[in-house]
Amino acid sequence: MGKLATKISLLFNDAPARQAFVTELIEKRDDLANAIAVNSTMFNGARLIGPAIGGLLLARVSAAYCFLIDGVWNYLYSRFNLFC
Repeated sequence: MGKLATKISLLFNDAPARQAFVTELIEKRDDLANAIAVNSTMFNGARLIGPAIGGLLLARVSAAYCFLIDGVWNYLYSRFNLFC
């Protein structure tokens, strides 16, 4: 339950922060609408593709491997965020 709560809090804190940086990264105001659209497309694409990959992994291998992959991915993600 604690891991789920942590992921949910990171999701709610991460998405607005990323969206706020989009306006700072774009030099021309004319390109802002396209940048927001690309950012939204990437975010929603990940919401669609992520569960599909998880479902395929769960069908191919056991749930233990899915948890292992999730743990390794979260470890690498946290290390990457600490150093960037």
